[in-house]
Amino acid sequence: MEAAEMQSPAREAGLEVDARKQQMIGVTYGEVRRSSVEQTIRTVGTVAYDESALTDVTLKFHGWIEGLRVDRTGDYVREGEILFSLYSPELVQTQEDYLTSFEHLQRLGRSPRAAEASRRMEDLLAAVRRRLDYWDVPENHVRDLEQDRRILRSLPIHSPAGGYVIEKHVTEGAHVQAGHLLYRLADLDAVWVLADVYEHELPRVAPGQEARVTLSYLPGETFVGKVGYVYPYLDPKERTVKVRIELANPGHRLRAGMYADVELRAEPREVLVVPAAAVLDSGERRVVFVAAGPGRFEPREIESGARFDDAVEVLAGLEVGERIVTSANFLLDSESQLASGMRQMSH
Repeated sequence: MEAAEMQSPAREAGLEVDARKQQMIGVTYGEVRRSSVEQTIRTVGTVAYDESALTDVTLKFHGWIEGLRVDRTGDYVREGEILFSLYSPELVQTQEDYLTSFEHLQRLGRSPRAAEASRRMEDLLAAVRRRLDYWDVPENHVRDLEQDRRILRSLPIHSPAGGYVIEKHVTEGAHVQAGHLLYRLADLDAVWVLADVYEHELPRVAPGQEARVTLSYLPGETFVGKVGYVYPYLDPKERTVKVRIELANPGHRLRAGMYADVELRAEPREVLVVPAAAVLDSGERRVVFVAAGPGRFEPREIESGARFDDAVEVLAGLEVGERIVTSANFLLDSESQLASGMRQMSH
């Protein structure tokens, strides 16, 4: 049974209006009915970077920037593209240590008399090699070091991913420390739209739900995505919750910061509804006049839910099939309040 049918409605004293007066004031009727509704939540949002597609470029050793190649925010870089070269005394020293250990091991060869020395040298070489690996020194550079015996004064630093430069904290000749953010790259193949949903709408929003996004600068185009996440906190001032919508972004036309209109399609559900015109809303209470018999009307307080175009969901206070007033209810309300006041004065 519907929740609206199970709860006891707030009933008030009835009002009698004869047929002639009903005709004069234009009373019309409707009915409480069940309806399958598919509510669309309309809101606005802002395009944002997909946080999972951001890449930070940092170093694991300090040094000085030489030959800066990517020197503007907004530039697009490909994965593997050289960003700059870095002179690092620490890296130069480590290369020298590696080359010394490698050459010493080569000279020791496989002589049984040098077995212990060879083992120690292999351990030392492996330790230096691990340090180069930790610093992300490319494998091909280590091979060149072994074959050509040539130490690089500066090491080319390659981009670990493709994307647009959205932050840049390097300049030619600057000294950079290990761990400091040098670049932040954003892959725009997919973006997020962060939309605001009122807390009373949250029960109708869930991950996986279809979302349609339009932008004023792309008239006639609709981007279809899905709700990826509903954030676990709300804005205490606006009473809204952020909803993350995930969208493919072909051509990279959606850009961070753009405003968007959002439609969230809720799953169809069966509810009790009445025509919106039947509900008198004072802001504190909502009242519907129920036809309680020939010429008799009962003001019934209801608990309302969602609004669907020209209908209102009824959560409590009415039962399916009840006949209700859909016009002239303001006049009936005035008559009802007047009659109630007269009754109070007579007691």
